[in-house]
Amino acid sequence: MTQTADRLPDTAPLPRDLLLQVREARATAEAAEVSILELALAWAAANPALPGQEPWEPAEAPSWLEDTTHLMDEEEREWIGLPALRWDAPAAFAAANAMTTMGGKAVLRDALVLAHRLPGFWAAVRAGQVPARLARRAAQAVLGQPADVCGYLDQQLVRRVTQSRAIGPVVLDRLVDEAMLRLHAEQRELEQLEALDARHVTIDPATLNHTGIAAMDARADWADLAPFDETLSAVAAVLAQLPEHQHDSLDVRRSVALGILADPARAQALLDGDHDAKPSRSRDLVATLELTDLHLLSLDPIVSDADLRSHLDQVIRQWAGRPDVRLVIKPVRRCGADDGSSHGDHPEWRYSPTARDRETVHRRDRTCVHPHCTRPARHCDCDHITPYDQGGPTCPCNLASC
Repeated sequence: MTQTADRLPDTAPLPRDLLLQVREARATAEAAEVSILELALAWAAANPALPGQEPWEPAEAPSWLEDTTHLMDEEEREWIGLPALRWDAPAAFAAANAMTTMGGKAVLRDALVLAHRLPGFWAAVRAGQVPARLARRAAQAVLGQPADVCGYLDQQLVRRVTQSRAIGPVVLDRLVDEAMLRLHAEQRELEQLEALDARHVTIDPATLNHTGIAAMDARADWADLAPFDETLSAVAAVLAQLPEHQHDSLDVRRSVALGILADPARAQALLDGDHDAKPSRSRDLVATLELTDLHLLSLDPIVSDADLRSHLDQVIRQWAGRPDVRLVIKPVRRCGADDGSSHGDHPEWRYSPTARDRETVHRRDRTCVHPHCTRPARHCDCDHITPYDQGGPTCPCNLASC
């Protein structure tokens, strides 16, 4: 029979045969990874830090004592309970394994953790019941942990392997946390107190650009975050029923809901079913548009806000069109020939600049005038360039942000 171009040759493997080859290749690769860990243990045993030799880590691993571990760096804590190696052991092993020295050291460390701190789990790994990548993840989860925590985790991991239950990073973190809660409750309480002190809600003005979008980061007690998240989703669900937000994604509607929650009365009205609820209060939006020939010709779309950040005038128009925003337009005053004013317009006896003068100087300088200083001008003082006691006028042309 003549073979046509659209017909596979008779010798082509069947799909099931290809999948079988993939499984066999994967099993071979997994066995090879376990062999690498076994060889790492053999290399560590062949290269101990003998008396008088320089070790990679301290020859005697420190015991788990809360009053001493805080004095160690992170690398020292990782080697708690593990035998020390010669200083040159990781480099040679890494070179043979085609990886960096730090990578080779990590393989040696994980193999030693499995053999010395998780022996039951290591036996399951050697028996082919657990992939090497999951075994190393388990080893990394107990780095620097107390011996009793390692023993507890070893038992739990063996039990899960026996029951053919999945082991992943989330499970490992949960098991370690459970062991610490059971065996070191006081330490967990101290950590909880430290975490409570680290709560914050931070809006980063540096992330605000011409798009008018900024970022907010929050770290709070779950008892506070959970109801906030539920309320945010509830308001977002109501917004989906409004024509102006029907085509917005859930994430976009949640971001809009964040602003609505700043008006509790309106948020409650929306949640109560009043879809026509109007804002109960408005926020002032201060924008400065210096009318120049380019602006009059619609060739300069830049507008600055109260914090001297530049935006497209389209963004300002969008904000001004919101029912919860009140647009405030402030005049800009220039000193000198630009507007016909002079130093005589400022009383000679006045030392402190007026609020209007400060606004003019801050908008002109934008940042501190000192070289390489990026502090916003609004947070700086208005100092005289020519000292006041030497005849320098208190006028924007003689003032600088610093």
